[in-house]
Amino acid sequence: MEEKRRYPRKKAEHLVFYFSMSELKEGLARSLNVSKAGVLLEMAEKLEPSAHIDLSISIGEDSIPLRGKVVWVKKEGGLYLVGVALEDLELPVETL
Repeated sequence: MEEKRRYPRKKAEHLVFYFSMSELKEGLARSLNVSKAGVLLEMAEKLEPSAHIDLSISIGEDSIPLRGKVVWVKKEGGLYLVGVALEDLELPVETL
């Protein structure tokens, strides 16, 4: 099967705070993997595709602020997997 992603994914589990102005939702999620162009989140609350969200990924004592757009959502068990495409920024994957 041919890989269709532009950037390879890297497993990276970190605490993520998210805020969606378009849906007026905020909360905590966990990143599962990242690439320079996106991040896969696991969360308890459903966000709709095309929702714009602000993220803050915790890395030890630091956090990385990011802005993205929800591309897809899939329910898995009692949680949601949420694919987020980053906007106007390439995530420094090597720091995660």
